[in-house]
Amino acid sequence: MVDDTEEIKRLLRKNLEVSKETLKYSRKVYKSQRLTKWLQIVYWVVIIGMVLGVYYYIQPLIGNVVETYNSVIKDITTLGGLRE
Repeated sequence: MVDDTEEIKRLLRKNLEVSKETLKYSRKVYKSQRLTKWLQIVYWVVIIGMVLGVYYYIQPLIGNVVETYNSVIKDITTLGGLRE
């Protein structure tokens, strides 16, 4: 009977050690997942910010190209009208 009680206590201590170790690793995994989530958010914010920044700086160039294209089309149309 005493031997059974000691065995149960030993098993409970072992179970407690394993539970503490499992909790320690679970916390590490949880922290890692949180860090990964925040890094993904920062990653996408940087990507979207870069796209908006490039658009902001290229927008005047695109406007000039479109304006030049429209001017050339208008001149070609005018030349075609003079020809007839």
